[in-house]
Amino acid sequence: MLNTKKKSLVIATIMLLISAILLSTASFAWFSMNTTVKATGIEFEAYSDSLFLVISQENDKNYDVTTTFKSGEKSVRLSTMDRLTDGAYLISPADVADGTRYKSDDDINYFVKVTSAQSNDSYEGSNYLLINDRLHDASSVKGYYKVSDTNDEIVFNLIKTADVYDASANKSYYKKVGNNYELQTSLVDGVTELYSYYEIEFKNPCADGERYDGKSVYYSVDNNGNVCVVGGLALGSLVQDYFTIETPQSKTTVADGTSTYHVLNARGDFVSIGVPEKDTDLTDYVYFARSYSDSITNSGAGNTLSVIKEDQLDEYYIHNTVYLKKEVDTNHGTNLRVSAVEVLGKDSVSDSIRILFVAKNGKGEIARADYNNRTQTITHWDNANANNEGILFDTILGNEQEIITVDIYIYFDGTDNSTVTKDHYMTGQSVSVEFSIDKPEYIKN
Repeated sequence: MLNTKKKSLVIATIMLLISAILLSTASFAWFSMNTTVKATGIEFEAYSDSLFLVISQENDKNYDVTTTFKSGEKSVRLSTMDRLTDGAYLISPADVADGTRYKSDDDINYFVKVTSAQSNDSYEGSNYLLINDRLHDASSVKGYYKVSDTNDEIVFNLIKTADVYDASANKSYYKKVGNNYELQTSLVDGVTELYSYYEIEFKNPCADGERYDGKSVYYSVDNNGNVCVVGGLALGSLVQDYFTIETPQSKTTVADGTSTYHVLNARGDFVSIGVPEKDTDLTDYVYFARSYSDSITNSGAGNTLSVIKEDQLDEYYIHNTVYLKKEVDTNHGTNLRVSAVEVLGKDSVSDSIRILFVAKNGKGEIARADYNNRTQTITHWDNANANNEGILFDTILGNEQEIITVDIYIYFDGTDNSTVTKDHYMTGQSVSVEFSIDKPEYIKN
């Protein structure tokens, strides 16, 4: 007679139940250093109906179709996860020369250096933040008349004779009042003496794109024809304390163990990921980060990141580990995968829930997947089956010959705009995650 377990083979599934009660009453954008989200009552539950894929919280005992983690409470800070797929930057910042001022026409990016303290939870080293959006050009002088040491575009000719006004000459005369020159419109033909008045010779006005040079005097003509000194002109921003960075033509793919490497975020900032261990693969490098937003209504998803040290990450996610294996007297399982995730309950930050799965098989191979609750999608990163569907591993050995370790990280993605909701309302959350392997061929539909 066939073994009773084998006779009842159907799809293998494992359910993971997470109850998360988020406690907060304040309204924060996710960048706030003190923003935390409470997660309580964490429970894991797994079941297997008949393929004898079992689960435990320990890798050497207590395997069963269900396992439940003790309820508890944990404060979780908002973060985001990202992944390098083509390497990191090894940069060479250069000091800007003293006296240099910003000119947008130069098409140069300037960076301010921000060094993380050793006590900070982000990597030591220097982040170089793009500041061009805070810089300004010198004032435009288009249409003004420039008087300089080398070239005058407007000439003021003082009349030193006792000549009288001749209307037929069709000339304009001006009287100097302070630093301005007022157009005289009430001169009497043949009577008004022109002594001490000015004739003004207008040459070429400043062209489009010409800007204040900090030395010359500029004049404009107002609607009444008066010639006035232009005030309030400003020089371009002083950038002598900043840095320029020439982006390397290629990225470094393997860490040398001594250099500080950087990632380039959506804002154009170079953000330190510290000094990865020698031979670290920078083409497959996962990191968690936090950011700052300049608006309470927008998460600032592309804003400056600070990459969080690995030994500080416990403050940014809920981490649990489960172990999967096939029971005694069972055949190999195929195409182990994260097959379903369901968030039960809805509150103001539900859309920001993310889950990262990191699985390790008996050969030491690593496979990962993630779940995005806003889009309700599961993405397997590393492997796919014959139908190009994402999986963790193509085989799990039967008869207790292999244990699959799955680390599960639940976090709240601060780049999701739900985290800047004006009024946070928190309710109980439960998240079920299902792992599956293929049905036997003879019972597939």
